[in-house]
Amino acid sequence: MNKFLKWLDNFWYHYKWHTIIGVFAAVFLIVGVGQMLGKEKVDAYIMYAGPTAFFPDELEQIQDSFESIVPDFNNDGKKVVEFIDITVLTDNQIAENRKKAQEEGVKYEPDMEYIMDMRKKFKLHIQSGDAYLLLLDPEMYDMDKDVGIYRKLSDIGIESEYAFDDNSIVFKQTDFGKYFSVFKEFPDDTLMCFRTMNIPSKIRGDKEQKKYNEQLELMKKILEFSTAE
Repeated sequence: MNKFLKWLDNFWYHYKWHTIIGVFAAVFLIVGVGQMLGKEKVDAYIMYAGPTAFFPDELEQIQDSFESIVPDFNNDGKKVVEFIDITVLTDNQIAENRKKAQEEGVKYEPDMEYIMDMRKKFKLHIQSGDAYLLLLDPEMYDMDKDVGIYRKLSDIGIESEYAFDDNSIVFKQTDFGKYFSVFKEFPDDTLMCFRTMNIPSKIRGDKEQKKYNEQLELMKKILEFSTAE
């Protein structure tokens, strides 16, 4: 056995596990960095929470619709909107579904574990998520309306003939909501509103403020959208 092979055999005997762990760590790091570099930078976030479950092709169309008007905030040559969808039912909607099922003589067994998980997910996003621009079922909206979660439209420089109340707008009554066919999949009473930047979000600093401002600009562009010639 030559000196190199002897050295290699000795090295492997003493440092086998160190080498294996080091290789795995290096691979993990390389893959992680590659994924980070390959991930598209998001220009704006929008969150939907309500009873509608969208198909993958519908989600793509929804994203494309918003990307058609969003500015390229990060100046990377791409316009990317991340659409966060949370399919969730309220107690009233579950009761209505159960009543309808009984009338039709069919069985209705909602997955309550899933529904509760989605309610928790909604609470998490409404408190500290990436999306400030929200599309909500009216009952989901009402849950937090009185605790200062949503901005008053007048306080963020918005006036709209489609306002539902001081804090929200009926999304499908806007020209933007009417123009793109995919929005037919949204319930007619879906409300568009804007989340308040709470203290934990403010602590994140300028980067979070930029995210907030950009989504507010997108909301205004939605309302400025017109199909009139």
